[in-house]
This record gives sequence, structure tokens and C-alpha cells, in this order.
Amino acid sequence: MPSPPHDGRAPRHQVAPGQDPPPRRRSRRYALLAIACVVVVGAAGFVTVRTFEDDRPAGDGSLCWGTLAPAEIGELLPQSKQYRDTAGPLGYPAAPEERCAIFSGTTGTVFPELEFVIYRGYDALVRDDWFGPDSSVSTPLGNSVLGAASGSEGWVELPKCMPRDGERYAQLRVRIPVARQLLAETLVRTANRVRTQAGCSEGSLPPPEPRPERPSSSFDAATLCGIPLAPSLLAARTDWVQLWSGRDERHEDCIVVDGSAETPSQSQPLIRVEVYRDELARLEISQRRGNQKAGEVAEATYSYGGTAAMWAICGNGAVSYMVGVKAAAGPPGAAGPSDAAHPPGAAAGLPSAADLLYAVIAGSRERDGCEWSPRAPTPGPSSQP
Repeated sequence: MPSPPHDGRAPRHQVAPGQDPPPRRRSRRYALLAIACVVVVGAAGFVTVRTFEDDRPAGDGSLCWGTLAPAEIGELLPQSKQYRDTAGPLGYPAAPEERCAIFSGTTGTVFPELEFVIYRGYDALVRDDWFGPDSSVSTPLGNSVLGAASGSEGWVELPKCMPRDGERYAQLRVRIPVARQLLAETLVRTANRVRTQAGCSEGSLPPPEPRPERPSSSFDAATLCGIPLAPSLLAARTDWVQLWSGRDERHEDCIVVDGSAETPSQSQPLIRVEVYRDELARLEISQRRGNQKAGEVAEATYSYGGTAAMWAICGNGAVSYMVGVKAAAGPPGAAGPSDAAHPPGAAAGLPSAADLLYAVIAGSRERDGCEWSPRAPTPGPSSQP
């Protein structure tokens, strides 16, 4: 689940230590949750511990209102730990927000290992690290369902529960990444079970299309993630690879990494390109219309690199583009050059995020129908080292 900038600001980003967060974010962050101590009696190994008795079968060890069985939790989380959850009485669809968090251990204040939330609006979905060390490629759910998933988070638009019910969006996040298809299937299955418990009269979600992990492919400087680029914009690099979600009518996501690492998927991203079209683009645009005009390029510089984004209604429909380029020098997360003469990435032979964005728009002209040139970049907030 993702969002371009609001008010000329960059999309969701990781915030480095000592760095102020972006002034406007589409999502709320994880907050540390204070959990009362519970007494646990059980054998060593994988054990689920319930802390609330509301709205769930008694004695079966399931969590999150009984929607996640121990075996399913064991597929998502390490089986060598004990788990407990926090989930009050199920108030969906009347409740403005529905949340279940699963924690490891029996006491203390910790970050959740897994969190399932139902939000009222698309703008509430969480995706903190759009471009940074923990970025991951997101793939559409398919089957005419509005939603997407990576190995660490997934979101989906829910059908109305009752005829007069408003829009709702479910999101599933895990702290340790898992197989993307597993997370997508668990997201949809959990959402459907919650809806069943709530007595929803409208239809359920179909299962996500089988879309296994796509292998990395060699980096092509002339065709970045399926988009033709102008010659010489990017230098050929035999040690780079791209992780691409593949061609899709609604949503395409791609990350370029240094393939010389032992596991390319765990490398630091150098470039990220994400494009939304059709219904997904309209969802993105709905959060920004009135704050960022069509055709305006919003730029921002952060400690990890620079970003640029633009939305428009072009000849073939709504479209939203987002591009990130890693800073030129320093260790991951260190501040790189950010002034006009030395844009992020320049010293490493990479174009600025805005220049790459212009090239992506031009390379997508035949597909999206954007026949005009973007307006001048709109400066965004600059991060401090």
C-alpha cells in the first residue's frame, strides 16, 4: 500500500537517526504499545497466548478474534517463540478503526511481530519506508481486487459490509518479511473471516492471484523496468540487477540494486520506480488533489537519497509516477549532496530523481498518453544530516 507527495512533499520515507520526519505523511507510524503482563503456562515451542476473550472461539489458541489459527501464525512468524495478541471486542463495521497486534514473549513493551488493521480511508494505510534500506517491491493482488502486497506488508480495499457502509481498507504487516504470496493470501483470508464474524451481507474478497516471487533480472540502462529511456541517461552496469513486479495495468513497482551482493533482494536500493494507473492512480490522486496540481513535479531530499513524484490525467487515464534515487556517497543512511549543483546520485553517475522522473514520463508517453512536458520541479523539504 503507497502514496505520492502531499503539498509538494515526498512520499513515505524512512527517517534516519537524528533526522526530523517529513512534515506530512500519509501514514501513521508504529507506536510503542504498553502491554500488561500476562501469566503463561505452556510447553516450549510455538504457543499462542490469548489476552482477550472477546469474539473468538475458546480454547483453540487462535488470535485476532479467532481469525488466525496457531498453524497460520506459525507460517508467518518464527515457531520458536510464544505469542500473545491485543484485540478488543470486534466493532467492525461500526468502529472507525479495528486493530489486532501480535507480540512475541509474555511481558514487556515491544514492537508487534504482526499487525492487522482495518482503516476507514486509503490515506491511513501505513508504508513508512518507500525509499530506503528496507524498501521492498509491491505486487498487485489481481483478480480485480484493489490492493497490493510485498513480503512485509499488504493492503486491500474491502467490499462494503452493509449496503450503506463506507469504504474500508485492511492492512497486514509483519516485522520479519515472508513470502509475498503467503502474506497476500493471509491478508485476504483474515479480512474475509473478520467480515464473516461481523455478519456482513455483501460479497467476500476473492483469493489473490498466484503471483510467486519474480527473480531478479539484469539491469538494462536503455529500458528501466520495462520503460524505454533516453540513451546515456543511465550508464550500463553489469553488477546491477532490477527487481520488478512485472507489467500490470494498474500498478508496477521496480527497485534496482547492486547485484554483487550475495542476496540482491537484501541489497540497498539504488533506484525505485513506481507507477499507478486507472483506479489505483485515482486513489493516489484523491489524497493530493488541491495540494499538488496535475503536472507539477514534487521533489524532496532525504538522508538516503532524493525523490520526485507527479500525477496527471493523461490521454489514456489517470496516472501517478514516483521515483527515488540513492544519494551519491557515504554509508547507507548517511546524508549525501543535496544542493542544486550536486543533486543526490550525481557523483555516482546517477541522474537526479527529477531528471529520471522526466525520462520515465517521456518513456511512458505511448502507454499513458502524457503528451506534454512536466512543469518545473517544486522544491520539497530538505532533510538535515
